[in-house]
Amino acid sequence: MAFGLALLVWLSVVGPAAADGGALYPLPEIVTKILPSVGTPQVMTLHAQVELEPNAAHPEPPWFKAVETAFRARLSEYTIDDLKGPAGMYRLREDLLEIARSLDPSIKVRDILFREMRVE
Repeated sequence: MAFGLALLVWLSVVGPAAADGGALYPLPEIVTKILPSVGTPQVMTLHAQVELEPNAAHPEPPWFKAVETAFRARLSEYTIDDLKGPAGMYRLREDLLEIARSLDPSIKVRDILFREMRVE
């Protein structure tokens, strides 16, 4: 029996800058296996953006690669049950936000915005 979870979160902010002057940077597509509740591992695809504080340092390409690698590693520790419901999404967002902020304290990350998340 196949289980699929699709979640689309539409951004209210369009373009490279948030309304208050913060900047939005899309992250590369992240595809990783997540732990199964039962059965075979499932594949998760995540499209997200990071929102930086106004006047934050501009991140360099190595930072984006580090974020992608750290996110992929953390996502592989999640199960489908961990991601269910609003509490699961909140926990995931907070976890990824903590990772992004810890990689380089000079880059002031305000938020992680999910554009699309798919588990198949």
